[in-house]
Amino acid sequence: MEKRLVIILSFGLITAIYLGVSVAGYYYMRYQHAIRQLEEYKEVTRLVNICIDYGNGTIKWYNDTLIPLGYDLLKTTELIAVVNSTYWEAYQSYSVDAINGVWNNQSNYWMWLRWNNEIKEWEYVWLGADQYMLSEGETVMWRYERTS
Repeated sequence: MEKRLVIILSFGLITAIYLGVSVAGYYYMRYQHAIRQLEEYKEVTRLVNICIDYGNGTIKWYNDTLIPLGYDLLKTTELIAVVNSTYWEAYQSYSVDAINGVWNNQSNYWMWLRWNNEIKEWEYVWLGADQYMLSEGETVMWRYERTS
């Protein structure tokens, strides 16, 4: 009886090891495939960081947001938030009217800034969000602020 139990336990152990190695091999192959896909995507995508500052102490970061090559700031913002905008024919550009249900009004409006790595501070860019193309690793902020 004891010999039979040892054989059964040995067979069970060998089976468990085989299954463990098989599962590990499967996930390793999936991991390698994912790495190859990420390398391919690097040629047609960008990673950017976007901040939405609601002006009331609520700040939401979307770091390492993967966007298609050629996406402007407006399209990128639409990937991470609900954006309401208006097209202005005279300027051939869009203005952002609301982000995630927070609307411009008489005293507050949405502005965007970019982080300048050279001078280590935020700076306004006087260009429509639909006209600004994002670069790899760039950091931008939407800020709901008081009109001056």
